[in-house]
Amino acid sequence: MRKILVNLQTNGYKQYRCYKRRSPWCYAPVWNITYGENQATNTTLIGYNRFNSLLDTIKKANEYQIGSSYVCWCDTKNPSKVQWEQPNSRNGLIILIFGAFTIIPTILSFFLTYKFCKQIKRHQTR
Repeated sequence: MRKILVNLQTNGYKQYRCYKRRSPWCYAPVWNITYGENQATNTTLIGYNRFNSLLDTIKKANEYQIGSSYVCWCDTKNPSKVQWEQPNSRNGLIILIFGAFTIIPTILSFFLTYKFCKQIKRHQTR
């Protein structure tokens, strides 16, 4: 992801079916932005948060003023993927560390169980 400067063209909302919420509908703020050389790239940025209230969604969409420029983060492999917040690589690191702390003891326990069973079998055959 790389940092880019975008120009906000319009804002609005997108309606979704929400099955695990109080209401059957929820909303996400949506912004149409342009960026790049001569503002040639045009894309839609959809907010991650889902709101039960349309009013809350519109308030969130209006936090960014139409016609203004803002810093965003753009996926270098897919330029149409843009997000407001800087990507957090810390989550991946936490998952990696958690995986190491769970996989290593699991492998060790399988190895020790195998050795223990082999030793018991040897004792029984004597």
